Amino acid sequence: GMNATYKRGAGGMDICSSETGDSLTCNARKHFMEWAVAQANLDEPIDVKAQPRRPMEYHARYKFLLHLDGQTCSSRLEQLLAIGSMV
Repeated sequence: GMNATYKRGAGGMDICSSETGDSLTCNARKHFMEWAVAQANLDEPIDVKAQPRRPMEYHARYKFLLHLDGQTCSSRLEQLLAIGSMV
């Protein structure tokens, strides 16, 4: 059902909506872009599309990593999980 796909944003914020009652939309990418702007006191959003491609060695330097649906190739999640950071 819809509960299986329900997601929460930063701080447990409700980021899902149902326009028809039959389907659920969770805009995680938009939520985390807006959240990052607020956390860093920036004037405009950081869009992941505007960033250059990074090798896995670059990501391995970080303790926490984001994996947002629809932004990468399907095998990227497997690669991120294997490097030992929290995804």
